[in-house]
Amino acid sequence: MIVRVGAGALALLHGANGAFMVIAPHEWWVRVPGVTDTGPFNSHFVADVGLAFLASAIGFAIFAARGEARLAGIVAAAFPALHAGLHVAEMLHGRSAHAGLELATIIAPALAGVLICWPWPGRAP
Repeated sequence: MIVRVGAGALALLHGANGAFMVIAPHEWWVRVPGVTDTGPFNSHFVADVGLAFLASAIGFAIFAARGEARLAGIVAAAFPALHAGLHVAEMLHGRSAHAGLELATIIAPALAGVLICWPWPGRAP
């Protein structure tokens, strides 16, 4: 049950972030700490990434609602995990001015998604 609750929480987190990115890309850009340090604002790019977060949210929601749909959870965890990997690589190369914030807001939720959705041996959904 805790696995499905965690998947539901990730669905809400990624859904809210993705919706914010799609509906108000410039507001998202200026309000999220560190984002303005990554380069010039591009509304199309922000909305594209927002749609990826919305797709992830849908997968987590399906897994939360139907625990036997673990594949939906694994696919949902893919984008956040790959996104976190990019941030880790940038941190290792000294290109991150906000490592603590990235750890809390990007890397930890991605790790949680993988841990929640991975089909660990002997664990029921």
